[in-house]
Amino acid sequence: MDILLYQQDNFGNVAEVQDPDNPNGLCIVLGETEKTKESLDLLEKICTAANMSLAEAYVVSISGDARSSMIEWVNWGKCQQIWFLGIDPKHMGIHFSVEKYSPKQAGGKSIIFSDPLSELLENTEAKKKLWAAIKTELHGE
Repeated sequence: MDILLYQQDNFGNVAEVQDPDNPNGLCIVLGETEKTKESLDLLEKICTAANMSLAEAYVVSISGDARSSMIEWVNWGKCQQIWFLGIDPKHMGIHFSVEKYSPKQAGGKSIIFSDPLSELLENTEAKKKLWAAIKTELHGE
């Protein structure tokens, strides 16, 4: 399966560039360094374990110093769950401490910040924390 990652050049165009059937409303936001085969394989496993399909998710890659507003993400109607993997909350306009692996609610959306996939590949504890956060998000466990 080919997974297409798009640079976030214009937030309003993301849905037009990649618009899969997304029944779970999942949006995964990655840093640009997360495009290795190993990282994408891990992401596929995470989605599969959560009974989701990576092919049905919106996958957005934010490059280097690109900035976005959390308000834009929360107001984007196509997503109900947003996973920021390896994205600094400050790049989203959040200037207070955000605990990684702790699902938060904003505007009716569930949001998780995590370490980058490249780190999760090497760090079993971080991988377990992400899985626990996803289970909490999905099932309230």
